[in-house]
Amino acid sequence: MEIDAANFEPSIIDDTAAPYHIEPDLKATPDSPTGHAKSAPTRHSIVEHQTNLPVEMSSYPILSDADAMHFLSKVPSALFDPPILPPDCQWVCPVPGCLSLFDLKGKLPRQVLEHLTFDEIEFLKTRGFTSKSHRAISIFLVLVDIHYNQHLMDLGIVADSKVSRIHEATR
Repeated sequence: MEIDAANFEPSIIDDTAAPYHIEPDLKATPDSPTGHAKSAPTRHSIVEHQTNLPVEMSSYPILSDADAMHFLSKVPSALFDPPILPPDCQWVCPVPGCLSLFDLKGKLPRQVLEHLTFDEIEFLKTRGFTSKSHRAISIFLVLVDIHYNQHLMDLGIVADSKVSRIHEATR
């Protein structure tokens, strides 16, 4: 169920947060690199995520291994480490220069909430969970996956796990 963040109780929405740039068509999936269904990617794997790209984006040729490694070398090494939800449920992006913070027990930017289901938002509003909660970890991984995918898009990298290819994004 998609949620209209404008209709949420203001207690978990932070409209004053620093701009958080998420492409509206990026969606996290259970088979994404930070999802709970797979282990964290390595430097030698293609960073996977699912997007709803325009048709012209899906028609790029498959790159050679050398070209794929060139793109992967641009990816900050922090994106290859599995994210861990800290005990206080406040995660700071480890990418150098990124100031993004996800406070699962505090307020989250409206743009982040738009990627969660109604049930997930209701769960966060209870604030009665710990960093060991499977549900909190699952929500956290979805948010980090979306955030990391934006870092990839900012680098001009699009990885398509459906056909195991990687290519340069058009701007």
